[in-house]
Amino acid sequence: MALATLVDEMGVMYAVHPKILYAVADEAKATMLYTAMDDAGNVFLLPVGLPGSDGSTNAWWQSGHAAAAIAQKEWVRIVAVKTAGHYVTKTAVVDKGKPKWPEKSFEELLNMAFADGRLIDSMDHPFMRKLNGEA
Repeated sequence: MALATLVDEMGVMYAVHPKILYAVADEAKATMLYTAMDDAGNVFLLPVGLPGSDGSTNAWWQSGHAAAAIAQKEWVRIVAVKTAGHYVTKTAVVDKGKPKWPEKSFEELLNMAFADGRLIDSMDHPFMRKLNGEA
């Protein structure tokens, strides 16, 4: 699923509701969310940036999408190589079998990922008030 996101100065990601996207169109980033699972069975949403409106992209996003594509077929570990500015995908050496996905809908996962006020759905949201210099 693709959605618009904003990131605060602490690195916390917020989802932007489409009804107020107009207000942050220049600051918001298009982000693809992939459903992922670690080897302990913890499910999470993996955010990977999408090209900007001008088609611009970067190595982080390109390698992130490539890793997600490989991960749909086999267990992987995604490693950030900061000095090179991209991710490296390492496939599991041992066959871990198929993941045991929980009985949660994507909407439930989305609500969990953006709980605690991390969905910006009005201009009165604290993030928007701060962005507009009101807080």
